[in-house]
Amino acid sequence: QALSDADDDGSDSVGYAVRIGYVASGATHAALGVWAISAAMAGGTNGSGSSDKQDLAAWLMQQPGGAWFVALLGVAVAVAGVAQLYHGVTRDFEDKFEASEDKMQLVRTVGMAGLVARGVVFLVIGGLFVFAGLYAEPEQAGGIRSALEWLRTQPYGTALFAMIAAGLLCFGVYSLLEARYRQTVSP
Repeated sequence: QALSDADDDGSDSVGYAVRIGYVASGATHAALGVWAISAAMAGGTNGSGSSDKQDLAAWLMQQPGGAWFVALLGVAVAVAGVAQLYHGVTRDFEDKFEASEDKMQLVRTVGMAGLVARGVVFLVIGGLFVFAGLYAEPEQAGGIRSALEWLRTQPYGTALFAMIAAGLLCFGVYSLLEARYRQTVSP
């Protein structure tokens, strides 16, 4: 998307900003993939019982300006969450699909539910990072698992947890439909 301008974002400042966002998203997903593989091969812990993610957050926060970096990272994740919510609520993702009306109804339904659920999870993760950065508590910086655990402990948490889990499942279905029916500009 970033290199070939597959979405025809253009070559003005806004287009380049969007494409830089694609690069950042790709790098983030690649890093998460590498982390997931290494965590799976290591059994998810570093041998001392604490997670590698918490060790990374602790290490970052010990660096000069590290707490601020973690807080800013949290803000960036929260902004990404707001963007996901926006796309889900406005349904602007529909413009990039070309499919029959019955398939578009499925895209619409799972896209809305999936993007909203993903946005909520990103907002919670971002909030946990901001909290950890501002209050210098590395163990408070969490990922998806921490975000979902936090949601589960809230009033009506089990219902919230189930709704978010169903929404994330919808996002997975939406991603499969996107792979099949999303239209891009020819390079």
